[in-house]
Amino acid sequence: MKRLITLSFITLLCATFFQSSVWSDTAPDYPKVAKEQQRLIRQYNKFLDTLEEFICKHRDTDKDSTRRALAAVEYARNRDVAEKMDIVVELMRDGQRFDAITQCLIVDEDFEKIERLLRGEAENPKAKIRVLIDILVKAEAIRIEMVKNDVEPWDRRGEIKKAIAKTVMLIKQQEGLLNNLGGIGTGGGMTPGEARRIQDKLKGAARDIADALAGMGGVAGPAADAMGNAAGSMGRASAAVGGMGAGSGSGSGSGGGQAGKDAAGAMNNAIDHMKDAKDKMDAIVKKIDDEIKKSGYDLKTLSQREKDIAERLNRLRKDAAGAAGASSGASKNLGNAALKSRKAADKMSRAARGGGSGSGSGSGSGSGSGSGAGGASKDQGDARDYVDEAIADLRGQMDRLKAILALENVEKSLKTMIRIQKEVNKTTVGAHRKRQEFAEKNPGRKFVFGRVLRHRIMSARGKEGDLAFMADKLAGILRDEDKAVFPGMLDIMRDDMLVVVEKLGKRDVGEETQIIEGDILRNLERLLQAVHIDLGTLKERQRRKGRDGQPGSGGGKSKPPRHQCLPSLAEVKMLRILEIEVQFQTSQLAEAHRRRIAAIEADKRLSPAQKAQRKRAEEEQKVRLGRRLASKQARIQALTAELLEKIKKAGK
Repeated sequence: MKRLITLSFITLLCATFFQSSVWSDTAPDYPKVAKEQQRLIRQYNKFLDTLEEFICKHRDTDKDSTRRALAAVEYARNRDVAEKMDIVVELMRDGQRFDAITQCLIVDEDFEKIERLLRGEAENPKAKIRVLIDILVKAEAIRIEMVKNDVEPWDRRGEIKKAIAKTVMLIKQQEGLLNNLGGIGTGGGMTPGEARRIQDKLKGAARDIADALAGMGGVAGPAADAMGNAAGSMGRASAAVGGMGAGSGSGSGSGGGQAGKDAAGAMNNAIDHMKDAKDKMDAIVKKIDDEIKKSGYDLKTLSQREKDIAERLNRLRKDAAGAAGASSGASKNLGNAALKSRKAADKMSRAARGGGSGSGSGSGSGSGSGSGAGGASKDQGDARDYVDEAIADLRGQMDRLKAILALENVEKSLKTMIRIQKEVNKTTVGAHRKRQEFAEKNPGRKFVFGRVLRHRIMSARGKEGDLAFMADKLAGILRDEDKAVFPGMLDIMRDDMLVVVEKLGKRDVGEETQIIEGDILRNLERLLQAVHIDLGTLKERQRRKGRDGQPGSGGGKSKPPRHQCLPSLAEVKMLRILEIEVQFQTSQLAEAHRRRIAAIEADKRLSPAQKAQRKRAEEEQKVRLGRRLASKQARIQALTAELLEKIKKAGK
């Protein structure tokens, strides 16, 4: 429990680990931000692990404490922890506000509470949970106050991007005025006064950008200086344009003689300074983007992991409630057993007293003694029956919980496998597309895989090998859970995965490889859906049994039903889907083969020898895919037979 409190409090005060301004002189340390976010997610998962241990320990003895623990973690998850991680990221971009905000998260009173907990002065689980809730409520109040005070820091990168856009527009406007400089003061052009007003407006815009950049400080300083120089040149251009009015009357036609030349020179200088400022701002943004890319800072990925944590917590809450209810039947039987044992003890005591006094007084007291002993014996037998039934209930509950846990692990592993398989498929399709593009641009030339592409394909091959190992492991787990179809389906996928490993090892990224990879991905997704349905059925059965209580009959002879006497409906449906898919793929294979042969015949760029070679390759591919479908059909038939045998055994 100490670990639970410590971890939760550390999570709430995570911002105190960073006491420096990241943006004062350098760009944000995005690798550090990403690392901190990932650390917090790992820390929160450890927090949940500790909570699970706490619930397993206390759910039967202290259900109120369990409910409080779940409520506290829900509060932390939904109201504070997730947003705290976002606040850490924002605070790291603004060191000036950092100390003021983080200091308000720590007060002496909180430290005293934590110290008391760690010293063991509050051993009562309820007291510990109350302290945790108090701290969470205080942290939430502080967070709300922070939002009210609008302490969200500036997103420097976004502001610099805006400054770049304004600078680009300003450069275009200045170049436009420079191009029209020769017409100032002539009959068809603008007057010197109008030109000066425009130039003053451009100067003001440049000064605003310079001030904004200067306010950012640090890395934006050089860009601010360049924009300040541009504003100075614009001021000189404005003065020179104003002096063109006197020169225009001489009819020089050059836009005011020397004044025009001075204005043009000042405008060119202003344009050069603005381009220099833009280059410096582009460099800042590029540096930030490079840091983001280098660190793997991916908010979408982190957001998904946050959702996974929320789902896990939700499952934990439901399972804890179900387990607490499921134990009620066993608890009732144990309570009945204790009651019967007490009755038996009372009767035996009365019988002993009656036997002692009746030894010298005849048969009356002797018969009382015999009836008391007989009643005690019956109560003892009933107590044993109740205990046996409670043990049977607990064993059945344990079997169901083990099955739920096993399927949850399988579900989690399948999600990981689907993600990895998608990555492999993407690599294969990308490599094949590059080869096709090369063939279209360079007909007749042989495609050679580059070093980067070779590395990607070999990496995909390694991932596919890992998937084959995972599939084999999951099949074993599901067989232990008395499943029939699911392990067989994983065996089929494992064989396909090994074929893909072999093909990628030969850098074969063609259509056949992509077909097999597509089948693997579809089957993984179907299996995940079926396991999810099966898991939901098991959990509902567990909750229903917990609500009913299932009190024992007192006979002690009843055998607890297995959680999987019959194959699940999800397994039967999946077998049917596989059968339909094989039939469809068989017809598709023949049709696709005919289309490809016709395309080869119609391709006038190919010589007869090349056409014959490609036809042979198509025939060989058709044979290989046909054999694969035949093998798959045989496996499905074997699974069907195994399922029927299982149903027959359950019916006996």
